[in-house]
Amino acid sequence: MPTAQTRGHGLTILTFWCIAVLIELSTIISYRSPLWFFQPILRHELLIEEIDLVRFGYWIFRLTATILVFCIGLRAPGVPRRRYTVILNRSQSQIAEDNAKENVWLKFFKHFRTLAPFIWPRGHWGLQINIMICISILVAGRFLSLEVPRYTKLISKYYLKRKD
Repeated sequence: MPTAQTRGHGLTILTFWCIAVLIELSTIISYRSPLWFFQPILRHELLIEEIDLVRFGYWIFRLTATILVFCIGLRAPGVPRRRYTVILNRSQSQIAEDNAKENVWLKFFKHFRTLAPFIWPRGHWGLQINIMICISILVAGRFLSLEVPRYTKLISKYYLKRKD
């Protein structure tokens, strides 16, 4: 989404950070609900479950981290200041050079074609098998990372049943 050039970050990312802070702060709105994890902590009960303390600590961490990122984003330390004098005082050759820039993907494939013989060693079966094993381990790791939430759920259920 295009926005007008500002001094720091654009309107889109600042809106995103503002919404993230509001989502974290929305937990405070319904703090009297008995369903929330921090009710035993607010009532100063003697028997506070460890999971409630962990959830409360995690929420505090998320809240402070989101507010910190929001405040850092307002200052925009990583965004360079544009120098309009440099843009306005360009020569005709520089303007023509900017207009004649290649497509990024065409440039990538041109460089990849140059480097391909060094990446895929022809005639060296041992190295080719090694590369295929590395690629298959990489793909298997990506697929296994999809299973992490499911196994986390199963482990949590196992320990919760064991605790009861």
